[in-house]
Amino acid sequence: MRIPLWEWAISQDAGGRPVGVSLTEHGAMAALSRALIKAGRPARGVVAPVDLVDSITTEDYYDRYPAIHTADYAQGVIRWT
Repeated sequence: MRIPLWEWAISQDAGGRPVGVSLTEHGAMAALSRALIKAGRPARGVVAPVDLVDSITTEDYYDRYPAIHTADYAQGVIRWT
């Protein structure tokens, strides 16, 4: 069974590099926005689709796909591309 999710991650310039998953694309974008603002300094993050694969024969794993959204945070502004 495959469960579609959205992964968000701070990929540059934030301590600890927070990462998480959400059920929706917009939920992941909102979580990334909050994490970038909380970092309090210029940073970059990404949002990408992932599938959680619940396998009967092997351990569960994630299939990761290329990032769909990139967010750059600087001077109190988040710019999405």
